[in-house]
Formats: sequence, structure tokens, C-alpha cells
Amino acid sequence: MSRIRFLAALAAVVVAAGGLASWAATGVARADNAVTVQRIVPAQPTGAPPDRVGVLVFFDFTPASERLLREVRQWAAGAGDGIVLDMEPVDSGKHPELARGFVVARTLGVTATVLPGLFQLGDSPLKDKQLHQALASLFQDAGINGLEFNAAWKSNATRSGVMHAQSLAERFDIAAAPAVVVNGVWRLTAAGPAGLMGALQNKVAQVAASETENQ
Repeated sequence: MSRIRFLAALAAVVVAAGGLASWAATGVARADNAVTVQRIVPAQPTGAPPDRVGVLVFFDFTPASERLLREVRQWAAGAGDGIVLDMEPVDSGKHPELARGFVVARTLGVTATVLPGLFQLGDSPLKDKQLHQALASLFQDAGINGLEFNAAWKSNATRSGVMHAQSLAERFDIAAAPAVVVNGVWRLTAAGPAGLMGALQNKVAQVAASETENQ
């Protein structure tokens, strides 16, 4: 499929999924349904190929982030190859170990299995050694033994993953989660996930339609 046809199809998929593609491509911050939309100047790379729409979701381990991640993953799966989805944890300061735990899960290839348990620990009163033991138990349930878990926890790959997430949050000026960046150009933030999901669909449809018109 040509890039023009691909982007047109993507816009149709997104609109069918709920996006209206009705926002004007104005630059400065504006709020729609409690969602703040800001243009990132200059635009920053997200790692997505030029013929795909990159969606970068920053999340913490709150119920709002959990709901948004669930909805975004379902929606992106429905868009097929049209969306390049990246999820990066934000250290909210309450449980920085959970952000590291997500990176460990991604390193070990057990993200889908471990992620629900990480969110359950989001309101946990456990700290330090007890929290680490709870994380080890969570990974054990996913088929990762204690030695594998501890090795991955201390590995260079995990350390690099944590630093990469922090670097992206700084690059896109993410102060709180949940937040979404579309194509390295638009930053979407909101107090809750409901308006943010609709805003994301809307902005992706707009980006895809704009790219198609410019071909």
C-alpha cells in the first residue's frame, strides 16, 4: 500500500474508532473537554517510521493511567500497523520501584502478564525490601524465578531502559502522568483518562488526514 493510501486508511480507522478529526492545527496550548493540547516546538523524534503515526504514552501506576493504557492498547491493536505505540513509565515519586519493575518486565518479555500486578501495587503501603519481595513474587507468578528477576533488576538493559524513560519524559516536558505525545509534535495532558483517549483519537486522525493532504 502506498503511503498516501495508508494514511488515508488510518484516518478512516481512527475516525471510525471515535476520533472526529475536527481540531484546527493551531500551535499554542488549548483545552478541549479538560484536555490540554500543546504543540511541541521544535518537534522531537519518537522513533516511529515516517509512514506511521507514533504514539508515546507516559504513565504512572494510578487507576487513571491503568484505564488509559488498557484503552490505548485496544485501540492501537485495532489500527493494525498504522500506530507505533510506545509506553514509558513515569516515576511519580511514590513507588519508583514500580517504574523499574515495568522496565524489567519489558526486558524479560512478560509485560502483559506482569503489568496488572504492578498497577495493583500502585496503592500498596509496602516499601523497600517488602515491595521488592512483592515484585519478585509477581514475576515468579509470570514464570520468572528469583535469580532471573534479580539479575534483570540489576542489569545494564534495565538501567538503560529506566534512563531512556526518564530522558523521554524530559525531552517532551512531561511533568505528570498520564500524558500522550503524538508524532513528537503534540503533547496531550488531562486530569483523567476519559477525555484524553478521545483527544488522542482525534489528534491521530487529524495528523493522518493532514499527512494525506500534503502528499
